[in-house]
Amino acid sequence: MAVLALTDGLKDMRARLGKMVVASSKKGEPVTTDDL
Repeated sequence: MAVLALTDGLKDMRARLGKMVVASSKKGEPVTTDDL
């Protein structure tokens, strides 16, 4: 939730949320929300 408090607009919020890692692939690579 800190991401929401630190943003300065919708575009910035989408960029920050897109960088969040939510899982790992079978190869061990990070999966971000943008990947989904």
